[in-house]
Amino acid sequence: MTLAASLNIARVIDRGNLDAEIALVIASRQCAGVERCRAQGLKVQIENGILDSDRLSSLLDDARADLVCMAGYLKLLPIPEKWRGRIL
Repeated sequence: MTLAASLNIARVIDRGNLDAEIALVIASRQCAGVERCRAQGLKVQIENGILDSDRLSSLLDDARADLVCMAGYLKLLPIPEKWRGRIL
């Protein structure tokens, strides 16, 4: 999800309006939003290169994610088969 979307969702969670946890924020590059997310206590992974299905699946597995929110991620990502139906 975009870094701003991550922060907005984190605020909703912090207010108690959403029963969820952000396991991982994936960014395509280093930017000010990365530091804002980290300051909020969110785990951020920067993927400068091409993020392929295997790498994406590995990151999501390691983060123990249940659902993926692609809120404005600006690169086309191949969706791993095991994650189909669990990505918004």
